[in-house]
Amino acid sequence: MRVAVLALTLSALLFSIANAAQAATVTVSALVTAKNFSASPFDPAPVDPVNAKFTITLDPNVTYFGETSGISVDFMNIGYNGPVTFYYQQGVIDIFGDTNVINLTGDDFYVRFRLFDFGVPVPQQMSYSKDGYMGGFYTDDVSASVAVTPIPGSLVMMATGVIGLAGLRFARRRVPATA
Repeated sequence: MRVAVLALTLSALLFSIANAAQAATVTVSALVTAKNFSASPFDPAPVDPVNAKFTITLDPNVTYFGETSGISVDFMNIGYNGPVTFYYQQGVIDIFGDTNVINLTGDDFYVRFRLFDFGVPVPQQMSYSKDGYMGGFYTDDVSASVAVTPIPGSLVMMATGVIGLAGLRFARRRVPATA
C-alpha cells in the first residue's frame, strides 16, 4: 500500500514539475503612460499624455502573432476601433487597436513595451490617430509598469505532490519497524 502511495505521489510531483516547465502561463498587467507626442504636420496631439492599462494572458515561451484572445483593455483615455490584438516575441509586446497596422484616418493606436529584458535593446513607443484629425501622433517617451503573475494551476499540483511526500515520510516514522 505504501509503495502505491509513494509511486502515485512521485508521479504527481514529476508531472506537476514537467507541466510547470512547459506551461508557464502568466497574466501580465501593464499600466502604460505615453507623453510628449509629436504633432502631425496638420494638428497638435489632442490627448497628451495617453494612459492605458492592459491585461494579457500568455506563455512567455511562446511567440504570438495577431492574438485577439487573452488581452483586454482595462482603461485607455483615447478611443480605438475594432478588436485589440497583441504580438509577443522575445520579451516584447506589441499591442494594436483595430488591425496590425495603425490607421491614420480614424481612432486607432499602437504601443510597444518590454515585458522581459533578454538583453536586446527595444525602444518603447506609442502611436495613435484620432478621428477628425489629419495624420498620426508618435512618441518614444513611454513608461510601462508591468506586473507578471503566474497562473497557479500547476503550482497547486506541485504543492500537492510535496505534501504527499511529506505525509508519506511522516507515516513511515510512525510505523514501528518489524524484525
